[in-house]
Amino acid sequence: MYDNPFMIHEANTSGATFIINFFDRVKKLMLGASFVEGTWAGYAMESDKGMYYVVETYEQTLTQISVEGVGLTEAGKVLIRWSSKAIELRSKTQTLGQVSSYYYAGSGSSAEVIGCFVLLREGTRAPNRKEGFVVEVAGLNRHLIIEEKVSDKLLDPQEALSSACALYRRSRLAFGMQR
Repeated sequence: MYDNPFMIHEANTSGATFIINFFDRVKKLMLGASFVEGTWAGYAMESDKGMYYVVETYEQTLTQISVEGVGLTEAGKVLIRWSSKAIELRSKTQTLGQVSSYYYAGSGSSAEVIGCFVLLREGTRAPNRKEGFVVEVAGLNRHLIIEEKVSDKLLDPQEALSSACALYRRSRLAFGMQR
């Protein structure tokens, strides 16, 4: 019946891609200034261990947000992995509260952390920067975290690492920090 059976697959894939992209745009429009889905990259300053790079992916529905994140060296070695257990986004105050589980790759230890962030944005747009802290519940070790949104899409952490490094360099220059 068809000379090229792959054309049906290509048409179905193109149609599915169109529908997914359409619904992503609708979701972004509906969530407005509360839209945080995508990839965020930046850096963390840990109170007793120094600095590491951060890449987080936020998945968002109209009623729920989940986060997966990694802490990396500049060479891309994974130091920490985390996933969210609970997230609360308050759009009026542009604050984000987060409870996550951290897993430290080097030691194999884990920790529960609580985070509090301010979401920064331009005008009525969706947030494009996040600043705040996470604190380990048991150890009270504190991490200052600064991130910027890299993409509305969920990127691989290695792909977003260069953006994290660039933000750290800009911050060092702005504040006259030494490495």
